[in-house]
Amino acid sequence: MTKNIKNIPKFYHGENSITFSLFDEIDRHQLALMINNNIEWNKKYKINENDIEGIHFFPNFGKKYGYGEPDTIIITKDRAIYVEVELSDFSSNQQIPKPFVKQMNKFIMLANDIKKSSTKKLLEQFKGDDGYKFYGKRKLRSIYQQIKKRSREPIFLVISAGSQKININNDYPLNKIIDCITNKKNRTIGWIGFDKIKKMKGLSKTTKIINYNLNK
Repeated sequence: MTKNIKNIPKFYHGENSITFSLFDEIDRHQLALMINNNIEWNKKYKINENDIEGIHFFPNFGKKYGYGEPDTIIITKDRAIYVEVELSDFSSNQQIPKPFVKQMNKFIMLANDIKKSSTKKLLEQFKGDDGYKFYGKRKLRSIYQQIKKRSREPIFLVISAGSQKININNDYPLNKIIDCITNKKNRTIGWIGFDKIKKMKGLSKTTKIINYNLNK
């Protein structure tokens, strides 16, 4: 008799589990609503749901000498959205973690270097003006070529724990994120808290995974 392995208890740990569940469970229409209505942007930004071309999970742009691994890159008709998910509460009075600050600045360098590059087709290696590099593995070649297929402006989205309500210090998470970024001139940066995501329809699995990871 074949055992039913679907009944095995499954536990989803960490930021990667939230990332994968959210962008796996969400559909095109819901994603457009989230971008247009639920995310706080430092600049006005709207999207048509038909402009969403694809989502890349955890692309690795080099470790030791590279730019790191964005949680996702959302490709739209005219944008490449670099997404970072954090369990830290960005609406609390605590400082934003230094590893997050370092990684966000590297992602901005990555996006900027790809945008500036005259190379349309990645071959063996990419090395940016900032000195970071990654090798042209097959999957990265595909992402790179999709980004460079047309002129796509890079923008940045942070998803974290935290409330979008005004706290006692009026210390908005989006402001804290922008303040910690070195090269922020003319950057489009957005933030959404887990609380807002949990209120969206059709994301029951993601809500359970968020609660599981926040339940210390």
